[in-house]
Amino acid sequence: MEQRLSRGVLLEMEEEDGHGEDQASGGDPLEGSDLAAPLEETILRIFSHLTSLIMTFLAITITTPRAIQITRLALVGGTNAENMIRRMLSATMANRVACIFNWAGKGPKRAFKDTLMQDCMFVAARQFDRKLTELQYRGALQKWLRYAPERSGGVPRKAKDY
Repeated sequence: MEQRLSRGVLLEMEEEDGHGEDQASGGDPLEGSDLAAPLEETILRIFSHLTSLIMTFLAITITTPRAIQITRLALVGGTNAENMIRRMLSATMANRVACIFNWAGKGPKRAFKDTLMQDCMFVAARQFDRKLTELQYRGALQKWLRYAPERSGGVPRKAKDY
C-alpha cells in the first residue's frame, strides 16, 4: 500500500507525524527509505512507456520517400492505365535520360526493371487501375522506352516493308 503513495502524500504524512525535520534541512525524506527504489522503478517504467508511445507516433506520422513518390506519381492521372504510365514516365524522365534505359538492361543500356522508380510507378498505376497486370505495365513501359530516341530527335522510325 505504501508503494502506491506519491511523494507528495508521503511528505504530508511525515509533516503530520512530526518527522518533517529532514525537509527543513534540505534532505530528501525518501532517502534511505524502503519506498525510494520502487518509486524510481515506477518513474523509469512510466518514462519507458512514454518513450515507446512517442516512437510509435513518429513511426506513424513520418512517411517514407517511397510513399511520397508513389503519391506524386498517382496524382499524374490519365484516361487509362497505359496513358497514365506514359504520363508518369514523361513527368519523371527526359527523353535523353530515357535513351539510356531499356527494360532488361541489354547491350550498353541500363535495366529500368531494377530501379526504385519502376517499383513506385507500378504501385501508383495499380492504385489507378486494380486490374492492371505486371505484363500490361511492362509492355507499356517497354514501348515508351523503345521510342525514346525518336522523341529526342535521334533515330527516325523504321519504315515497314509490306
